[in-house]
Amino acid sequence: MINSNNNWYYWLNSPYADGSGTVRFVSADGYVGSLHAADDSVGVRPALHLNFSSAIFASGGSGTSSNPYLVTRGSSAPDDTTAPNAPSGLSSANVAAMTLTLNWTTSTDNVGVTAYDVYRGTTLIGTVTGSNGSAPATTYNVMGLTAATNYTFTVKAKDAAGNVSAASNAVTVTTLNDDD
Repeated sequence: MINSNNNWYYWLNSPYADGSGTVRFVSADGYVGSLHAADDSVGVRPALHLNFSSAIFASGGSGTSSNPYLVTRGSSAPDDTTAPNAPSGLSSANVAAMTLTLNWTTSTDNVGVTAYDVYRGTTLIGTVTGSNGSAPATTYNVMGLTAATNYTFTVKAKDAAGNVSAASNAVTVTTLNDDD
């Protein structure tokens, strides 16, 4: 929770010309000052200066080393209308009476896959997402099944713009008997 009695520092649009290691800040009471960036009380270190005469937008990527963010300069971010390709190689593993694991091959997208929706028949049963900019996992643990019952599963990939792929191959699995 933010405490208004503490100073909260903000980068300002204009660089501070007194030295490359100095930053300007605005404190909670409105005071504009400058400190050396190495001073632990500042909490930020300048990395670059952006000219805001034109808008800058993140236009793709997931922020991972294999799929870095893309940056576009312009008045608006480009529309992403391309859906990811369908996940492939859907298979089951660790089949038990009431649980099983689904595995599939990573989908690709022109910008980046952000999630996978898992379906039992036509019912959405779960979504796999990445965390901290990482790509989503390609595995899902299904629980709450009934013993000795046939189930059919598919997976669809999604991107940040909400585009959804076609369904993966369908996999039909029969859960084990309670006795197995």
